[in-house]
Amino acid sequence: MDASAQIEGNFPIHAYLSYRCKNDRDIQARKRLKALCSDTNITLRYDENCTENGDSLIKFMDDLTSARCVFLFLSPEYFQSAYTLFELIRINEWEDLKKRLIFPLRLTESMVTYQWTTAKNYFDDNTAIRNDLARLLKVDNANKDAIWQRIDSAWNAIIFPHLDRLNVSLENLNADDALSELLDKTKLTVTKAINESTKLLHKTLIEKITAIFSLKNINADDKFREELGLSYNNDIGKIATKLVTGIDAGEGIAILTRIVESKKMLLNNTSTDWIACFNDAEQICGWLLLNSVDPIWWFHNEIKLKRTAKTSLTDRIALHDRNYIEIVISRSLLQSARYILDENKQPKPKPTSQNHDVMYFDVQDNAIKEALLVDIYKDLFGLAPSMTIDLLNKIVTRAKTHHKTQKGKLIYYLVTDDYLETLQQAPWYSDFQMQLAGYLQFICCGQPSNSDERPASLEDQAQLLDQVANLLSMSH
Repeated sequence: MDASAQIEGNFPIHAYLSYRCKNDRDIQARKRLKALCSDTNITLRYDENCTENGDSLIKFMDDLTSARCVFLFLSPEYFQSAYTLFELIRINEWEDLKKRLIFPLRLTESMVTYQWTTAKNYFDDNTAIRNDLARLLKVDNANKDAIWQRIDSAWNAIIFPHLDRLNVSLENLNADDALSELLDKTKLTVTKAINESTKLLHKTLIEKITAIFSLKNINADDKFREELGLSYNNDIGKIATKLVTGIDAGEGIAILTRIVESKKMLLNNTSTDWIACFNDAEQICGWLLLNSVDPIWWFHNEIKLKRTAKTSLTDRIALHDRNYIEIVISRSLLQSARYILDENKQPKPKPTSQNHDVMYFDVQDNAIKEALLVDIYKDLFGLAPSMTIDLLNKIVTRAKTHHKTQKGKLIYYLVTDDYLETLQQAPWYSDFQMQLAGYLQFICCGQPSNSDERPASLEDQAQLLDQVANLLSMSH
């Protein structure tokens, strides 16, 4: 179904809040903002409603600083906390700042441009704040000038442009009206961004599917027109357009399956015509699956997914079905999602590496410490290493070779929690991380911790994958 039509209504989005959580003035302002957000169907996320005892505060701040929509409560006290300064720096240093919606809000009339000098003096005079910020940033606390330069860069990019214009503070009597207007504009901006992203995706899918139809291996144009309710003078481009923008991904795969089943009855299972027909159907299915990604979920996660792939060796993604990760990865690379049946040819698909040579999945769960490197080496080179070679350097070299030959695509591993923890505890992990971030990534998929968390798919993930399995089973 055309996603742009689905988001014209009052769809829910979420925004994070960076503020001094111990100040009563900030707390009262947070309550006002939350109520106004609720009226606009925006979920305001902050420390208290997103974390519980035992949760990682660093993990929450990572989610906040990488979010597409962030509010900042600006006051002189905001620049007197290592935690809010850390959030400000990280917000500024994430990629695609211009694509993000960062909203500084003056909490008090005293928050004006000359507070830069006050903030600088406070930073210079308070060793404890500098040390705490250096710890959060994981840098040398002795180089305070380098740390301040990062604060100053964030001030110039995010804070100063806001203070240099006439914006009411939350102390102003008209503040709620101004905030309501801002929130309405935010919804319109988000709608526009989602529509533009969806149009780009649809354009790509239509082009890819039309190119496959033009090969005439499936050659069932009339059957598609009949299934889709199109007139007989519609060309294959219109068929592809209706499959992408007119129906759900699951319905498109169901139509494709019925047509391929009828073709199978006419063709010999071992004939070259059937093999070509099935291979094309499999590719069309892979492209249709990308259309099942929720455009609102994608809006909130796209930048973080791509940034993490460039900068981190590991990632954790919450999905209702672990194997749906292949669609998320393929969506980020704009390539066809590919699956195979499990080892026993049972109708349960799992990600495949057959059509993108740089993706490997399901590495051994029982591998430990140095043995992990051996497994990775075997995957990349296709044979066991000799005892005399430097495994780490060989793996780094081969991963970078793949990166070049595959136009910048990463090698992905799907791993378990235990595997990820064992990997991170290995003595060579820090070196591994430094050399391979941006070339190789280990992804652990778990169930969403919050039952209300928006799923990655507009459709039931397990049902979609079962449909894929049903289609794949026709090859046997």
